Amino acid sequence: MADTKDFHLILDAGIPLIVVESSDEPRVLALLLNSAIQRRMSYYEWSATQGLRLGGFGESLRDQQQMRDPEDVLKHIAQTPGPAIYALCDFHPYLDKEPLHVRYLKDIAQQREARAISWCWSATSSSYRRNWPVYRQLRDAPAQRR
Repeated sequence: MADTKDFHLILDAGIPLIVVESSDEPRVLALLLNSAIQRRMSYYEWSATQGLRLGGFGESLRDQQQMRDPEDVLKHIAQTPGPAIYALCDFHPYLDKEPLHVRYLKDIAQQREARAISWCWSATSSSYRRNWPVYRQLRDAPAQRR
């Protein structure tokens, strides 16, 4: 219950990019879906093996199979209007040596913050994150305020 309350506070604060680290991915995905349901937001899940798919409810996706590529999913998120939560599972390896992906994330975060739209990804390795320069760069970037 505390996890749900904490996550809702983060969403209510209008934070556009949320990193969730957990070894219990099904629990995190259930929390994200529950949050989307309570807020009547679209909810999508992405993984490298399944691509972007509707995780609960929201606007259905066309060409789901084409949404396996990280760049394609980031383009989709950037171009899709309206409130939504995106769970990008294990997305962190696609940021290490891909400055274009990092730029997309920054652009999406800045664009989404103005619209109060949040999205998330889950990662399971905290040691990877601590040593990950892109994480520190995104974390330390100055936030735009409404």
